[in-house]
Amino acid sequence: MKLRSAELTPLQRKISELIINKPEIIATATVSTLARDLGMNQSTITRFAEAAGFRGFSHMREYCRLRMRKRNGMLERFLSSEKSAGAQSQSHGGSGGNGGETEQTRNISAQLDRDAIATTFSSISDESWSLILSTVSASARVGVIGLRQSEPVAALCAYLLGLVRSNVVELSDRYGVDFDTLNGFDEHDCIIAISTYPCSAATVKATQWAEQSQIPVIAITDEGAMPLFSQAWKSIIADTTSNSALSSMTAVFAVVQALAGDIALADPKKTASHLQHEESIIRQFGVYAE
Repeated sequence: MKLRSAELTPLQRKISELIINKPEIIATATVSTLARDLGMNQSTITRFAEAAGFRGFSHMREYCRLRMRKRNGMLERFLSSEKSAGAQSQSHGGSGGNGGETEQTRNISAQLDRDAIATTFSSISDESWSLILSTVSASARVGVIGLRQSEPVAALCAYLLGLVRSNVVELSDRYGVDFDTLNGFDEHDCIIAISTYPCSAATVKATQWAEQSQIPVIAITDEGAMPLFSQAWKSIIADTTSNSALSSMTAVFAVVQALAGDIALADPKKTASHLQHEESIIRQFGVYAE
């Protein structure tokens, strides 16, 4: 959501808290029943939805339904998808090993990933993207944080940015955040924090500290209602919709690849010099097989 807690009226805060803590209430309601249950006018709810960045109440309700699905544990989602696959197999009189069904599932996954990438990039304004690029380019150092499911994305982000500019540090691995290195950052640096639902507590703590230290934080996440979104200076919402028990990270990877590519073009001469130095080291140490 685009609204921060400090900007909300008491009635708006009541709706916001439902979205975050009890999305099932909005997911199963109509605007009239929700207004009645909350003791407010329908117009208050629709105005809140639009101000928060939704395309009306129905879009906000669909968002809450998505939150409900995400809040279910991976085991529950897996058992649900397995049950659905078994029912589909029985309806075809098979044993679940039908190659056509497997291909159909792959095709659905591919289409969802294509849609996710398109949705993600269409939601990023040119102004916001330009500000992110200029900040990352101008920062003395860039720190990248991503834990658990987001750790491979953070590793790729740090690697790609490290190819096209100097002083890029991966501040996390699968085990936690390197707070000693993080403590050396100041307002001349910036941090890219990557986290999808459920958000890692260590990532939230690191971004809280960065915000308090006036260090720009660029968040890449899939939840506008997560603390990471409100703490960040700029946020990018990546669509992680999938048809399986696991969230799809395809759009998240696409964002960091696009970011590194555009950073390389922001200062072509500087990038060329950095790449030349990088390649000379690679050749000297024989990094790649002939």
